[in-house]
Amino acid sequence: MEATDPRAWIGRTVGGRYPIVAPLGRGGAGQVFLARQQPLGREVAVKLLRPELLGSSRDEYQARFLREAALAGRIAHPNVVTVHDYGVEDDGTSYVVMELLHGDLLADLVQGGLALEPHRAARIVRDIAKGLRAAHDLGLVHRDVKPHNVVVVEEDGGERPVLIDFGLVKVHDGEDHDSAYETRKGTYMGTPAYMAPEQARGDGVDPRADLYALGVMLYRLLTGAVPFWADNPLGLAVQHLTEPVPPMEVRAPGCNVPPGLEAIARRLLEKDPARRYADATEVVVALDAWLAGPLPLPEPRGSGTPLAALGAGIGA
Repeated sequence: MEATDPRAWIGRTVGGRYPIVAPLGRGGAGQVFLARQQPLGREVAVKLLRPELLGSSRDEYQARFLREAALAGRIAHPNVVTVHDYGVEDDGTSYVVMELLHGDLLADLVQGGLALEPHRAARIVRDIAKGLRAAHDLGLVHRDVKPHNVVVVEEDGGERPVLIDFGLVKVHDGEDHDSAYETRKGTYMGTPAYMAPEQARGDGVDPRADLYALGVMLYRLLTGAVPFWADNPLGLAVQHLTEPVPPMEVRAPGCNVPPGLEAIARRLLEKDPARRYADATEVVVALDAWLAGPLPLPEPRGSGTPLAALGAGIGA
């Protein structure tokens, strides 16, 4: 069995006190496992970065991976995943230990072109904005806000959306921190469908790039489709840079999104960062104000509305 096979890790202990129990998922050079912290017996999620999968970029990716843990570990907020521990094994494998979340990926709730009821969508995005505010207050920019990086946990009769995966996190303090573990000038990092124009240009980013991605996510939750789509990242970047945001009714006929909520999404999606909300607090205030308005007739919670067949499956 190859060392890169997740099954090879079952029964091994990471960090001296985290026996691996089962694989939970993987992506790129990273693998996530269920582990049981000793001596507490607490179940946790352990994310591993295998050095043999990184090639010549090993040192760069390991430094970024550990930096993710150190920075994300400073955030204490119910809408941001909690980091418990991190380190490097003797064989060079880096690891991050996080709280184990029991819930659904937001991406799974809207797969296949589904859209959420507007008030539910607004609450989820508002809560993620609260988590981003906690990160931004520490000078951190997530840079990859999207439904695949949000876990929706059901608790106390409601929902708690949690932002995960700070793998592209960046310090923002007005200084130039470009280095081996951050974006090289002229390149971009993130998910193209959710990428702010300044990211697409390879420019430096600040918290307003996260707000743009939050706008894409709100658009996606309300319509079942992202505002821009192309067959390749370059074509998508050009649209983010040059194309106007299509009205939601055009992108998803019959979506019937409340105008006030669409207006919030459109402001988040301004191409000029200066025309977006100034910070995550303003987003929270705007969504709270909209949510405080007249409520529609109740609908079955958790049901999705099939919309935007054209955009089915493209919101990842």
